[in-house]
Amino acid sequence: MDNLILKTKNDLKKIKKNFFINPHLHWIYLLRFFIFISIILILFAFYLFYRIKTDKVFVIDNVEPNKKVILKENLLKNIEDMFLNKENNLTKIKNGEIFFKDPSS
Repeated sequence: MDNLILKTKNDLKKIKKNFFINPHLHWIYLLRFFIFISIILILFAFYLFYRIKTDKVFVIDNVEPNKKVILKENLLKNIEDMFLNKENNLTKIKNGEIFFKDPSS
């Protein structure tokens, strides 16, 4: 009878012990999880490397040969003329051909 009581107490202690947090066990779970994620990332990197090597990563199948022009030529010409005028005015100012009144006087 005493053996049965001792055996029951030991079993209860083992069950009670399993309810407490075992930090070592949690660290093992975390370690396994991150190793698994690392292996997946390495395999994905090799897969991308293979796809880049075979030129299959950025393949565009539906390419339109006649795309619409976004910029208008006359607008571009006006902007170019505006910058040329600014450049000409700057060279005239540097050479002393254009004089500005000093605003402090």
